[in-house]
Amino acid sequence: MTLNLWWIRRDLRLNDNPALFNALAQGSSVLPVFILDPRLLAQPAQNRQRFLFSGLRRLDEELRQRGSRLLIRRGLPEEVLPALV
Repeated sequence: MTLNLWWIRRDLRLNDNPALFNALAQGSSVLPVFILDPRLLAQPAQNRQRFLFSGLRRLDEELRQRGSRLLIRRGLPEEVLPALV
């Protein structure tokens, strides 16, 4: 079985999401992944982070309703993504 990673960066939508559509079009399983980049988290922006975390919770709830889940990792994307692959 092939597993496609759907690396979620900014677009937290399930509907009308080109990256998700392309991953699903491969006809294999899709693992939704969001990486908390410490470089971005170090910049104090409480409202932006609150909005992000709220969106991630909502996305995970929507995925769970569809039998999936959101995988969240913390680290540098250039290190986390190869480790996941």
